[in-house]
Amino acid sequence: RDYIRVEVKKDPRLRIEKADTTANAAGSKSMLDFGGGDFEPTTVTSQGGAVLEREVLRRETVLTVVFHDQVYAAQVSGRTLEAGRATLVAYRLSTPSAAGKDWKLRRFHADRNVTIHYPGRTKKDEPYLATIDAVRLLYDVPEDGSEPSTVLEKDVEIRMRGEVAVLGPDGMLRATCSDRAWIGSLPSGAPDGGIARELLRHIALRGNAQLARAVLAADGSEDSIRADAIDLVVWPQEREGDPVADRTDAAERASKMTAIHFAAVGDVHLDGAQVEGDTARIVADDLHTPTPRVFAEGEGTTFTFRRLGRNQGLLGPGAREDETTADGSPLVETEEDGRWMLRHV
Repeated sequence: RDYIRVEVKKDPRLRIEKADTTANAAGSKSMLDFGGGDFEPTTVTSQGGAVLEREVLRRETVLTVVFHDQVYAAQVSGRTLEAGRATLVAYRLSTPSAAGKDWKLRRFHADRNVTIHYPGRTKKDEPYLATIDAVRLLYDVPEDGSEPSTVLEKDVEIRMRGEVAVLGPDGMLRATCSDRAWIGSLPSGAPDGGIARELLRHIALRGNAQLARAVLAADGSEDSIRADAIDLVVWPQEREGDPVADRTDAAERASKMTAIHFAAVGDVHLDGAQVEGDTARIVADDLHTPTPRVFAEGEGTTFTFRRLGRNQGLLGPGAREDETTADGSPLVETEEDGRWMLRHV
């Protein structure tokens, strides 16, 4: 028959063993990777049943599977997805050739509070490299063979654990936005910091976007950047001393995410433990090197160095000799106490 509908009342289980493996085939990409890595066998289950629809059209056969309630998808590498509902659409061409017999993934949509976990290798045994939360996930595979797109909608939060030097050293990077975000390969023209472009991932945040870095310090301080739109380029990187020669998927076997570039536009506010500022646009490059470059522009651009040593005497007198700390001891400032020391104006 040209149309078949099957309803599974309880505990459905779908096992996706393989996809089209021809060169540059969009269907060979993984629907749960950071922008689409190589395909992995995937198992999808749910607690609330599922509906399968198979329709034979003139040029193709389309398979649609809708999972209801407590959907759980897992891949062999350890990537997992949880959602309230998910829809998977696959197709295969109506042709007698061998190339048309394989199913190709067309889309995977999930909603009702989506959570994705990405595993990683770490020396501190953190359970995952990154976690994504959003109300809705839209993964679509273009039929022209171009790169798949991963779009996250509404109240997006991306947390990356490990060593992320974006606003300072060691910490946890949290990227959030209210409208939508998308994850994919590095777009044309984006800076790559001298790193192979296929190893990098681009994260775009739109609507009340924020990048925050929780400092691993006793005071629990957090540096953050808020803007209308933020673009971030990250590098899934091995820790120093980890072998990488025999690893075919560096993004999945990484132990830390390193930011190499970010750009923030529209009512940008930087709030850090040492620096505070406002500007219309800020761009930071080469964050993975000892000499990062930061550029800000726009009317009203202002930055304040909160911890500039008061004995510097910049545009005014320095600290008085009789000035003391809160406990009454003499005020003494050194380069070792974490303050900025003025070198050149």
